[in-house]
Amino acid sequence: MELVKFNHTGELVDSFSEEGNDLVKDAELFYTGNHRGRNYTVKDLQALASSFNKGDEIPIQLDHSESARDTVGFLESVSVIGDKLYGKLRIVEDSIKERVRKGLAKKVSISFYTDSSGNPTRLREVSLVAFPQLKGATLFSELDTNEDDLEMYQQYKRSLRV
Repeated sequence: MELVKFNHTGELVDSFSEEGNDLVKDAELFYTGNHRGRNYTVKDLQALASSFNKGDEIPIQLDHSESARDTVGFLESVSVIGDKLYGKLRIVEDSIKERVRKGLAKKVSISFYTDSSGNPTRLREVSLVAFPQLKGATLFSELDTNEDDLEMYQQYKRSLRV
């Protein structure tokens, strides 16, 4: 399997919940389109979502770090709504929870494994990043100006039964 570190941006949703001592946030992880010279489809997103296993404890890292010191949480769930891949992130590191609450850490980037043809097969990690390579994800706080994104996010929330 090949590893693709994909500096694609999504954003954390403005609202969050506390579960025990953990901070739980929803995020847009990825969306269809041409990124880094490859066209990603809904089928690719579905492959990433269907291969997700909570027991794998996919880490939330800082800036795609490979160090366990920079693991700040874990991915709880993944789903596809429309042409977007969403995830629920559980942040466990106190200093990062505070940065997320203050809006200082809100952009995410993913990396995933691929098969020999370059098709995504499994998420590897989600990172909190300051400077994602690709831009264009909609801020969830700006959804009131884009009804299509608002409806997609509402579908995502309903899929989680929240």
